Amino acid sequence: MKGYDKDEEYTKRVVRDGKYHTGDLGRINERGRLVLLLRNPEIILLPTGEKISRTVTIREITALDGVAESYVTLHDDKLTAIIVPIDKEAREDRFVRLINRYNERKGFRWEIQKIKFVREPLPRLANGDIDTEAIDELLEDN
Repeated sequence: MKGYDKDEEYTKRVVRDGKYHTGDLGRINERGRLVLLLRNPEIILLPTGEKISRTVTIREITALDGVAESYVTLHDDKLTAIIVPIDKEAREDRFVRLINRYNERKGFRWEIQKIKFVREPLPRLANGDIDTEAIDELLEDN
């Protein structure tokens, strides 16, 4: 494998000796087949079977004008972006337009289908990682 599409930093992390290291955990069963035990949390498996990088997608969304931070997850089989605006008084329709333009560039297969706006920083664990359980609760409170 040459590398991950347009992302040298990610490529350096996951491609070693020409092999793509997914971060998935597995074991070989008694029939000699690989059984996946735990998927890499940085990869989002879409309902279509395609996989996208959570890290790359978050970086692209956060780079949009006026976005302080973001998180992307699959919720109710929809690729969902949680967006924290820099300006807490910003209108949500501005970000809907930005996401629509983003979707036009990415194509329908990888489009953000749902947007959740939050005015507070994203919930984090003590180690600084995003608290995915708290994110799930945020999305359930819709």
